[in-house]
Amino acid sequence: MVSCLDTYLLLQSQYKFQEFLLQEQDANKLEGSDLIINDGLSLERNYILVKTFMIGGPTERTLPSRTLEEDKSGNLKAPALFSSYPIPREYQPNIAGRSAMKQENDLSKFLGSGRPEKKPNVWMEKCRDLFYKMAASKPDQAKGNLLQQVLEQTVAQQCHIQEEAIFHLFDFSGTDSTIKNFKLLPLQLLGIKTAVRYGIHLKVINTSSESTENLTQLVKLTGCFLRQQQRSLKSSLRFLEGSYPGFDWFTATIFLIFNGHAERAWNFLHKFSSLGASGYLWMARLHASLLPITLLSSGIPPLFSSTAHNIELVLQIELPLVTSAFTMSGYTPSQICFHWLSQCFWNYLDWLDIVHYVTVCVCLGVDYQVYLCVAILRHLQENILSHMQTQDLIIYLKEESIRNFHVLDHIKFMKELETKYRKIVLSDMMNISKP
Repeated sequence: MVSCLDTYLLLQSQYKFQEFLLQEQDANKLEGSDLIINDGLSLERNYILVKTFMIGGPTERTLPSRTLEEDKSGNLKAPALFSSYPIPREYQPNIAGRSAMKQENDLSKFLGSGRPEKKPNVWMEKCRDLFYKMAASKPDQAKGNLLQQVLEQTVAQQCHIQEEAIFHLFDFSGTDSTIKNFKLLPLQLLGIKTAVRYGIHLKVINTSSESTENLTQLVKLTGCFLRQQQRSLKSSLRFLEGSYPGFDWFTATIFLIFNGHAERAWNFLHKFSSLGASGYLWMARLHASLLPITLLSSGIPPLFSSTAHNIELVLQIELPLVTSAFTMSGYTPSQICFHWLSQCFWNYLDWLDIVHYVTVCVCLGVDYQVYLCVAILRHLQENILSHMQTQDLIIYLKEESIRNFHVLDHIKFMKELETKYRKIVLSDMMNISKP
């Protein structure tokens, strides 16, 4: 259940299950000692406590074992148990900080040239070409400030391209008091705390209190901004009333990409909201807003109705064995891909790969969201077939991080898929605003 971050936030904000589990660990100590008894329940509690406290991809956190394991000498080895937060250091691998060294390449020179292009389409074509070449040949250079520049400048250009900017760019009509009075749910406040903790662990932001304040302000600002575009619907689906019911993982992702700089994050999000891509990358963007009334009243987001549909379409042709494995497991690729995408791959990919996912979709086209998921499922094909046979495919895909997968390692495969399917996939995805 807690593999879904929104579910974790809901359970923790409403029922405080972490505190309960910590109390149970404390009650399971040997009398007169601080040692916690190792049994099946204490190990499972330990696993859940670490997994829910610590956000991170496959190399960014170490999850404890759920069973007692033997070491090389044959002795049983128990994981480190605890009865109060924070979690032990052994579950928090040290992550290298940001590199201050700038690497010049053709893309950075192009972005830094400052020569305004009269035709945004021409500029975008050049940028896409240079970005793809760098991603394919020098993926280690795709990081930090360069990706921030790519995101900011590509969105600024795409705002002037009719095919990309399919939504009206609304001005924010609220005031400081509107933002201040915007009520955040306990779930969202906990989400902010969780995101800031992740950012500090990644060393992309520094201070907890300032970052928490900035992200809170940004979440309130985006919440107010999106609310002014929402329609009032008469529907039996109660979650369509009011603001987006989950936490805005995309806003938190952008906040961390810009190193906790709320103003830059807001400027990006505001412009990005006019692009068709925002309807897919930013789950909260089209909540009860700007969609044809039939799609809106169904409560089905475009991420499911379009992206997930196209993933299955491409998958049937490219990876028929994977499609069959899902069918035989009574589960669909749509469900797991929707799950991954709706929380921006948090807990499934390492941070740099999450940044690459966002940048690739913004720069090369939102249809890369489809191709990326197909690439991931291709990467996992052997494991998918294996877990289909052991009848635990759903548990495997939900609980396990996507190991040894790096977005830019598969950029050539995604480019091949673009060549084959873009006409169908992209046109379908960019038609969301039409009835």
